Amino acid sequence: MKTAPEIAFLCEIVGAQAGHALGPEAANAAAQKLAPLARREAMGDVLELLRFARTQNDPALISAIVEAVLPQDTRFFRERALWKSLRNDVLPAAFKAHGLDKGVFRIWSAGCGFGQEVYSFAMASADALDGSPMPLEIVGTDISERAVERARSGMYTHFEVQRGLPIRLLLKHFERDNDHWRVDNSTRKRTRFARHSLELSTRQ
Repeated sequence: MKTAPEIAFLCEIVGAQAGHALGPEAANAAAQKLAPLARREAMGDVLELLRFARTQNDPALISAIVEAVLPQDTRFFRERALWKSLRNDVLPAAFKAHGLDKGVFRIWSAGCGFGQEVYSFAMASADALDGSPMPLEIVGTDISERAVERARSGMYTHFEVQRGLPIRLLLKHFERDNDHWRVDNSTRKRTRFARHSLELSTRQ
């Protein structure tokens, strides 16, 4: 996977659309993730896919390529010590300073992936608010439309809820849905998801 124009193009579009810098070695590794997309687009291989996208300048295909190579490894309450501090100290102090008369308190989770961080904020905020009627909205954004749709569904596998989610919070905020777990409505109503590119917003 050493063909310079295709790999350079991959680096260019990932940087332009997602603000994610790829060196040559990382770009070659990332290109390997494009094999399923190449098959879906009836291309002979990944290089042909990148060559076609470069010459045709198809925005939809370029977005699909960028989404395919970006990392999507998110989990509930990643960095446990940080979340403990947020739940016990940072969020209560922020809510108290905001008060009930200043409208909606909003938290933005940029690059939210499949939504675990957003719902972690929702659960930690519920503990910090301790029944307070303060209006709260946690906004999750990601460049990947697929990730946003998945996050909006609030549906997770048993493996995903096992990664960092305490059993107390699983039983309090989730409902069993066959072989999956879905975030309950009372928790989901405090969240909102949208597609957004951080790279594009920094240029405005």
